[in-house]
Amino acid sequence: MGGQDQDRGAQTRSTFEEEPKQPECGKASTFQAFMDRLNQAKDLKKHILVRIATLSNSHAAAAANASPSTSSEGRATEGDGGRGDGCGGGGAHELSGDQTAHAQSMQTLPPTAIQREAMATIQQLREQVRAHPLWAAASAEELETADEAIEKLVTLKLYHLLFAATHADVCLDARLYRRIQCLQFLAAQHLDIDKEVVEGRSAEACLQVARRELCKMNNYKSPKDKLVCIYNCCKLASRVVTLTSETNSGADELLPLLILLVVQANPTSLHSNLSFICNCRDAVRLNGEQGYFLTNILSAAHYLTEVCNEDGILHEPGALSIDAGEFQRQFLARKQALDACPPLQHPGTQAPEVAEVCACDCACACACACTHVRVYLCAYARARKPPCEEC
Repeated sequence: MGGQDQDRGAQTRSTFEEEPKQPECGKASTFQAFMDRLNQAKDLKKHILVRIATLSNSHAAAAANASPSTSSEGRATEGDGGRGDGCGGGGAHELSGDQTAHAQSMQTLPPTAIQREAMATIQQLREQVRAHPLWAAASAEELETADEAIEKLVTLKLYHLLFAATHADVCLDARLYRRIQCLQFLAAQHLDIDKEVVEGRSAEACLQVARRELCKMNNYKSPKDKLVCIYNCCKLASRVVTLTSETNSGADELLPLLILLVVQANPTSLHSNLSFICNCRDAVRLNGEQGYFLTNILSAAHYLTEVCNEDGILHEPGALSIDAGEFQRQFLARKQALDACPPLQHPGTQAPEVAEVCACDCACACACACTHVRVYLCAYARARKPPCEEC
């Protein structure tokens, strides 16, 4: 069970050239170590799995019996899609007033009923594990490992109910993804990022890895592992800023660089990933450096959502170092190209066999040249246009 989704250590890099360290396949992860220990407590293991199955079955039955028009937490039904943004128009599938407000401010939606119950179940199971004789003499580190493993076990088993839990989540994912597609013309100079920060060979290689880390969130199914992807991305960006900045205001220069990285990477299901982390990870575990970096990514997404309206008019003309008219022209050109594109399957709903992410800087795009996306799902892009040599 642990082999498919191993723990990811939050690793930093001492130089630009180092790659973020990956889980050691030959060494059992802390999650697998917990499962091995749990296998020795047959009664406790059975109780945990029954609790999770009961929770899953009750909400699956409720979702099957509820119609989209009567359940604000209902999932998107077949046929909601149509256009590439993944959201149908009109009727029961429109966002509510509160959901639209969240979309406009890029706040994560409040926890759903299943998310609240899952968090309560995690806490109860943690207490039961700590009270079991097998953990009676456990060290503080072993108890912390058990707490993390319980969270991971529950979220893995309930991922299909916890991630992109509502139709509103799917729509917000599509809106944010489409908005960032329309902003692909943004460059470092528009965000007042020093030329040295992004153009040095070592820094460029480092930032490429940072973009790849951000896109890796979709490869993992626990909030901690997704958060580690954000941590790795931000840590790399922070190091680039620290080593290239001529001032001591590295913190002030980090957010603009993260905004640029989010634009260049445009990870699919970004809203749902951030919402999943915020709603399914203990608040006490969102403190410290990881919580700080998560806040920065949330702020970057908020900025991209709020920088202009749907007509490309900047809310604050001085927010970017680009002429407001030129910004609007570039924005509308990409928006019109997207509108003219034949309907595409939303990347967030790709089948598992096309989930590999291309992280090169070649702007792989579909044949109609409408996406303007630098980082794209390669298997999907290859079906429409031959990739560049780097792909």
